[in-house]
Amino acid sequence: MQGRGDYPLSAAGRAQASSARDSVVSWGATVYVASDLSRSYETALIISDAAAVLRDTRLTERDAGPWEGRPRAEMERDHPGSLENDTLRPPGFEAASSVAARLFGAFEEFINHEGLVVVVGHGATMRVVEAELAGVRQRYANLEGMALSASLEWLGRVETLPNHEESGQ
Repeated sequence: MQGRGDYPLSAAGRAQASSARDSVVSWGATVYVASDLSRSYETALIISDAAAVLRDTRLTERDAGPWEGRPRAEMERDHPGSLENDTLRPPGFEAASSVAARLFGAFEEFINHEGLVVVVGHGATMRVVEAELAGVRQRYANLEGMALSASLEWLGRVETLPNHEESGQ
């Protein structure tokens, strides 16, 4: 569980972002906004093809509390079902309602920009948004995204990687 730990983007992550760059740049975004965590910010710098990237702390990953830095397999072994069910998570694990409030607050500001805004965040926070808007709760692959309308309606998932690569971080 990476959580809010500021782990660097791996070599595999850099390669994936480079592979996705042409696809993302072709969308013609006018603004790129990234989480304050370096792995997200570096990804945004790569996929934006050197366009300006803003950082926003509200986009940071979900706080995993006492689980941060522990292997997901260990969490599932010691707390079966807890990775998919918020009610089974330990005290200190950020509530979905808190994640949703900060993300939707940020999104409300982003829709005031002219043109398309690309937000580079984290899988766990995206799952919270998708659950709120579409009732779907499925893990995201690396560099898989979601599309939202200007009225914050969930439009679906977006694949940016050729052949939907999932290795690395």
